[in-house]
Amino acid sequence: MVNVTGELLSQTAANLTLLITDELRRYPPQVMIDVSAVTVIDLPGANALLLATGMAAASEVPLYLHGARSGPVESVLKNLDLLDLFESR
Repeated sequence: MVNVTGELLSQTAANLTLLITDELRRYPPQVMIDVSAVTVIDLPGANALLLATGMAAASEVPLYLHGARSGPVESVLKNLDLLDLFESR
């Protein structure tokens, strides 16, 4: 599980992309990103989550977001009409 806490902004978004890349190199059966403790997210943060779904799909690994159905992550993804692209657990 990849835990994201606090701000998911430009720099932390780049770090998230690196973490997901490293996680996928381990060939896990699935990847879970916990965004329940994200306090702020911007467009680069949403883009990092979108990029993570693409990388996981290319690796044929299911990717799930935990905590994306409430708070700032839900708000931003809903405003960008992206919320339905993510499976939640």
